[in-house]
Amino acid sequence: GGGIKIQLKKELFPITLGGLAKSAAVEDERKVNPSTIGRITLLVDNSGTKPVLWVNGFGAPNYMADSGSANVRAVRDDGDSLVTVVDFQHRNRGRASGYDRVLVDRRTETVLFNDSWDVAYKISDWKNPVPSRCSLSTGAPMSAADFTFGPDGYLYVKEFGYPAGPVKRYSMDRLHAPVNFGSRGTNTVTATVNQRFGAGTSDRGVAVTPDGRVYVMHTFGSDFLIQSFDTNGVLTKDSVIKPLIMSGGLRAGVDGKIYLGALIRSPQHLIPSAYSAYWPYAYATGAIVKFDPLTGGGFDLSSPSDPAQRRAVNALKIYPQPLSPFSGCMPANVPVPSSSYCCVCRSPRFDIDPYGRLYVPHSVVGTVSIADNAGNDLVSFGRYGNIDSRGFGSAVPSPEIPLAWPAATAASDDYCYVTDLVNARLVKVKLQYELNSMPEFTRKIPVEFTKQAISVLMRVFPNPFNSSAKFSISLPCRENGLSFSI
Repeated sequence: GGGIKIQLKKELFPITLGGLAKSAAVEDERKVNPSTIGRITLLVDNSGTKPVLWVNGFGAPNYMADSGSANVRAVRDDGDSLVTVVDFQHRNRGRASGYDRVLVDRRTETVLFNDSWDVAYKISDWKNPVPSRCSLSTGAPMSAADFTFGPDGYLYVKEFGYPAGPVKRYSMDRLHAPVNFGSRGTNTVTATVNQRFGAGTSDRGVAVTPDGRVYVMHTFGSDFLIQSFDTNGVLTKDSVIKPLIMSGGLRAGVDGKIYLGALIRSPQHLIPSAYSAYWPYAYATGAIVKFDPLTGGGFDLSSPSDPAQRRAVNALKIYPQPLSPFSGCMPANVPVPSSSYCCVCRSPRFDIDPYGRLYVPHSVVGTVSIADNAGNDLVSFGRYGNIDSRGFGSAVPSPEIPLAWPAATAASDDYCYVTDLVNARLVKVKLQYELNSMPEFTRKIPVEFTKQAISVLMRVFPNPFNSSAKFSISLPCRENGLSFSI
């Protein structure tokens, strides 16, 4: 609780550290907090004229947040004192140290992401794509362990809190201002969303349907529930869907259906032969499952540990596209690095656009799949690439779209944004459509009227379109008594 103190008692070391040995006494000390979740590492560098101690675990007010994990310092032993010569935490203060969950405002291409804890950043200017920390209208930093956009254009944020935290609604102004939710007189949708504790693990998902209902995944120990709140923040159903404990990622489609990520596999999803003996593929790769919130559903909790044999109850569809990363518990007969390996920490985040298309990250392979709402593959992109692989002109220019561990996706009309958790970066991918800007969809066409022949401009939106489209007709001048029919 109080931390650990590094003390140099020179007669206790088998080698002399910086000068002659003196009588047993503490000459200098530096307080070290175990802020890397209990793990502290100490390395002594004797390559120079004076020893340098490299230590992680230095505590700070931004513990486990705002570059709190990048807390490595180098301390030089000057004989009777310790002098800090390198401070990576101070150097990285205010910078994004992780890229985990991601969200995009489709109207402006403003992207929000968090750092695997609850520190939220945004990129608004893509001519100078530097992340800035999200702040509230009060000037305080915004806490966002998870988030989503509602059909009202507002930002719904799940704040971090243990064992429970609130869901709140904010504007998308430069400084996020609270927006009253329904008749509550506050921007708090619900104040008690139970959750687990841990980096990148505390929240499992929040979604807002087109009719304004808010769905939140709660955790009660080993029990998981998806609860429904109406437009006034009133709990209307305590268990819309009962997810697996290995679940994460929650989105609402324009059809009002709920899409949930879970460690389950569609019968149509066959493991490629190259990964047949690779246990993370078999036991850490799941799928997106579609439910109707009006009829509810869940999973057979007596299902075996093999995701391919688990059964979804009352599901509308289990999509065949692989979704990962999921933590899980390995059967006893599966060789894993630790014989006691069992974890429910990590879960991925996928996206669904207004056309029903799904954007599915697969960290085990390092790809992102895009599928239509029927589950048909449209395209996939990404191959493994480390931090040196940054596309054209980088130290390792291949692959074209490098991904080490894609953990989350967010899609606008023109781009797909992917958080690469291992490489600690955000990847922006341009979406190009074969049917984009086809001349027959936007052109002038001659139309014959009884009085005269004129030209009109016909447009279709959206372009490309999925299941529906809107056509607009523009007349060059106002004509009385004209009618148009198709």
